[in-house]
Amino acid sequence: MSFFQNAGVDVNISSVGQGIYEISADQKAPIGYKLPLTDGRIFHYAKAGGTALAAGKLLSSPAKGGTTTEQVNMTVSTASTVGDNTIGLTAVTDAFTANQFQGGYLSIYSGTGAGETYRIKSHTAASAGGAFTATIYDSFVTAIPTSAKAAIAKQPWDSVIVWPTTFTGVPVGVPLVAVTASYYFWAQTWGVAGVLTDATAALTLGVDVVASNATAGGVEPNDAIKAQPFVGVAISAGAASKYQLVFLKIAP
Repeated sequence: MSFFQNAGVDVNISSVGQGIYEISADQKAPIGYKLPLTDGRIFHYAKAGGTALAAGKLLSSPAKGGTTTEQVNMTVSTASTVGDNTIGLTAVTDAFTANQFQGGYLSIYSGTGAGETYRIKSHTAASAGGAFTATIYDSFVTAIPTSAKAAIAKQPWDSVIVWPTTFTGVPVGVPLVAVTASYYFWAQTWGVAGVLTDATAALTLGVDVVASNATAGGVEPNDAIKAQPFVGVAISAGAASKYQLVFLKIAP
């Protein structure tokens, strides 16, 4: 489908044909596509990873730290000039398939162009420690030499998982319905949603809410010693191990 290949094109939601309570085996919108509703809620189009997801449980981006979800400090094997949209890179350790990072991001990790970030349109396959070519949607605004280093990462809403108690990614939303493994769905990222509370930590009205470090897919009240990511604010008081209303503030 051609609209998946164009980062700038808008997708008319009426043409997507997938409501916020529906899941699909077929991709109907670009991963990460933003859907704002008139009541202030915001959703992003997502794909489940290899494990089914449950309604109301906090979700995480695919686990980082594995080189099939990110590659850091990669050598630039083929330099790019200003205006180019391709670059040659060398994989760090693990092999990966063509377009495994499609829709994700490439940044210049160090050297000339450091800090510049581009969205990945496509890339070739790579063997472990092998060279590959990445194509970006835009074009390089700085000439990137072979002395520079680069990093790539998957799109945060691609292959999402239930939030683990030891976090390995970033919060990416909450599904309104159960989602079959590898299916496409809408993840709510902003506005009022019912979210599972920690097994031992009830929420009180107005408290800042963070991802739980004790209950997978859960949230808990923040305090001075917690280091989990912020996800929203409780808009009611409720008991532990229930699905309490939270005003999500993950991605506006």
